[in-house]
Amino acid sequence: MKRWPDLARVLQQKVEHTTDPTALVQLHRELATLMQEKFSNAAEAIKSYSAILEIDRTDAEALATLKDIYEKRRDWERYIEVSLTEVDQVADPAARQAATVELARLATERIRKPALAIDLWSRVQAAAPTDPEALDQLEQLYERERNYEALVEILEAKLTVTSDNAEQVAILQKLGLIYGNQLADDARTV
Repeated sequence: MKRWPDLARVLQQKVEHTTDPTALVQLHRELATLMQEKFSNAAEAIKSYSAILEIDRTDAEALATLKDIYEKRRDWERYIEVSLTEVDQVADPAARQAATVELARLATERIRKPALAIDLWSRVQAAAPTDPEALDQLEQLYERERNYEALVEILEAKLTVTSDNAEQVAILQKLGLIYGNQLADDARTV
């Protein structure tokens, strides 16, 4: 009968009175589809898909749809959050690492919150401690955030993987300046 508002209200009431997780997922999926297709209401669809993920973190359809909605809205922070849920489910370590690198690049380019980019690049570095891109990005981010203790750790990690003498000298000089000027650690400066 094309009485979509009534259908939405009935589905919402069914959600409120259902306790079976499988039935709840199905009801939320119907409600989300209705909200997207008949009302073009992405905000309500997001609520339903998020409810599905609260019940089942591995629901591929909900993850993919949320990523698509967030990408269209250019809500990169939530896009990354949903993508991380998806990445954590990838069994292959190499594929998981590649996906994490892509998310870290996205966070660095699109989001003005360095903490998220630092978290993602730290994940990359934790899986591959000598990854040059992760070390470079973390160096820039920690320098911008004035987190000198963390910057020192990254520079020392870069020092261990660098074989070029000129680059080693540059890193040591930078370390000396940070130890002396920022951390007031004369012993380490020397």
